[in-house]
Amino acid sequence: MDLIERDIDTEGLDLMVGTQREIARGQACLAAQMLAFADRRRREGERFLDPRVGNLEASFVADEIGVALGLSTKRVQDQICQARRVSISMPSVWAAWFAGDIDQYRVWKIDKVALSLVRPESVTALDDEVVVYATTHTAAQLGAWLNRFVAKAEADQFTQRYIPGHLRTVTSLSPTIPTGSPGSMV
Repeated sequence: MDLIERDIDTEGLDLMVGTQREIARGQACLAAQMLAFADRRRREGERFLDPRVGNLEASFVADEIGVALGLSTKRVQDQICQARRVSISMPSVWAAWFAGDIDQYRVWKIDKVALSLVRPESVTALDDEVVVYATTHTAAQLGAWLNRFVAKAEADQFTQRYIPGHLRTVTSLSPTIPTGSPGSMV
């Protein structure tokens, strides 16, 4: 049997791709529902005469969602914040997520990089360019592309972004010998 002439059954792969797209759409839908629920709770809290009571009521939204979905409060808070940021500042990424073109993990990677960008126009450029790449490459390739994007888009920020962290992690390879101790030269 010649491998080149063999009919390749792609039906199984097509089913997996369809399922993955449904999962991604479900993740986007869930994130949007969490965001809408949190906003609704915040508006309900604003009706109280005492703003402290309203803030207290609104502060429980992540706990409420977490209990209902079996998720940690931190996970829910992160998801709501991410959904708010992406829906506002990266409409192309948001739309691609809802279409099932990219999944939650890729959205997380993109959002993480967007948070590191200093200039709003860099976030806009990221939103304009990233979806095409994210839909045709693996998550690992996307991560490398995002690193290159940051280096290119905000090259002038390199020192603020990387050098201070590098300098904090430098350690000495030679032990420090106090002056005047038996092993010192002074």
